[in-house]
Amino acid sequence: MMIRICLPAKSTVFADPVTPDAMAMATRTALGVAKCRVKDPLRFSIVSSSTLAGLPALSAAAYPLVHDRSRRHEKPMALWHLSIPYWNGAAAMPWDDKVGRRLKLKDLQALMAVVDAGGVGKAADRLNYSQPAVSKAIANLERTLGRRLLERGRNGIELTPYGDAMIKCGVAVFDDLRKGIEEIDFLTDPTSGEVRIGSTEPVSAGILSAVVHQLARRYPRLAFDVVVRDPSGIYRELEQRNIDFALVQLVGHIESDHMKSEILYHEPVVVVAGAQHPLARKRHVELADLANEPWVLPDRASFISSVVANCFRAKGLKAPVTALVAASAYFRLMLVAGGHFLTVVPAVMVQVGRKPWSLKMLPVELPGNRRPVGIVTLKSRALSPVAQLCIEHIRAVAKTMARK
Repeated sequence: MMIRICLPAKSTVFADPVTPDAMAMATRTALGVAKCRVKDPLRFSIVSSSTLAGLPALSAAAYPLVHDRSRRHEKPMALWHLSIPYWNGAAAMPWDDKVGRRLKLKDLQALMAVVDAGGVGKAADRLNYSQPAVSKAIANLERTLGRRLLERGRNGIELTPYGDAMIKCGVAVFDDLRKGIEEIDFLTDPTSGEVRIGSTEPVSAGILSAVVHQLARRYPRLAFDVVVRDPSGIYRELEQRNIDFALVQLVGHIESDHMKSEILYHEPVVVVAGAQHPLARKRHVELADLANEPWVLPDRASFISSVVANCFRAKGLKAPVTALVAASAYFRLMLVAGGHFLTVVPAVMVQVGRKPWSLKMLPVELPGNRRPVGIVTLKSRALSPVAQLCIEHIRAVAKTMARK
């Protein structure tokens, strides 16, 4: 067998005769002598003076390397053109059984810990490993993948584009593992498990609290982890897979490429006063009666503030003065209960908090006062059985709320 190799930019390997064994030996030889470090991929052309009769048999001996049969010449005849990326003297390995055996969950966990903690030392403390062990785990990943995952920048450890892709992969892998364990537990005991839900203040006080009460009574071994944020914050939690699904007002931007939404019902908002407020004792209240009252509202760009401004504008009235700006609906209700301010909140929050806070919904019509409430999930993510059970109950309760 004859082999000739030219380095570093391109390599030509002559194999004669061309047989599967000769092809395998030529490939191993080419990889074995490629010790130099180059930025561009090394290109190996394996040529032979033999005919193409052995080409089908050679396909099985090509190994996990990209081959291009289009580059043929009469004599010598180029049967394969191999493009092999190199990094630090090692070939980047495509996915196969060998890579699958080398990739370890603990190495991936170490990479995620380093990024989350911001350094190897902190990650080692968090994982209860030694620093050399964490560094070795990162090196194992980089050697297996043939790419640098981390580099030291001005602000400490920074991810390379390859590292960022691996972190996203790691989040998905550990999330799928968690769901797999949960599914096994659910099959063992369908009355147990954990569900993580992201919601907003009004929705968590309304439909979500009703569903949790139902499920907690029926399945006392279920555990609920509820994260309360604004819609944009909830979408971030969902994208990072920190929650199973979101139950929110569908007023923010949804990344339709990888998220999907389902509208359950449309939620009304109402004007609220404290039970001791002078307007609370009136049977008929006009919008003009509210113009000179002090209001506590969320930011003017919010849905609620825009509803108030549009209603006054439609009646030819000047928008009321906002005495205090507060995003939290619960904080606004606490202020209103004192009898001085007015506010606007979803109706369900008044129904829940009327007794402890002495609140009164004023009989004032607010055109355009409904906004959709729905479920948001990730398209590429399978829900656990417990999450599916919770969503089924949410849909059932939503049907009753939609009729109100």
